Amino acid sequence: MIDDFCVSYIGQNNSNPWFDHGQILLDEIIKIAKSRKVEQIVVVSGNHDQNKTEFLNKNNLTIASLWLTKII
Repeated sequence: MIDDFCVSYIGQNNSNPWFDHGQILLDEIIKIAKSRKVEQIVVVSGNHDQNKTEFLNKNNLTIASLWLTKII
């Protein structure tokens, strides 16, 4: 389990850092997972993080569930 799969936006010239640093992280995670016979990865992402969502979509990850919350 990896808890907090994130990349920094500092100094990124308005580009999507997920497509460089994030891609390296995801590729390595998949490589290690496959070597351990893992058959599925699950990435949690908030609806507000459009950069991360775009990156995950382009890597063929699909939405498995949607959680809606409200502070009361």
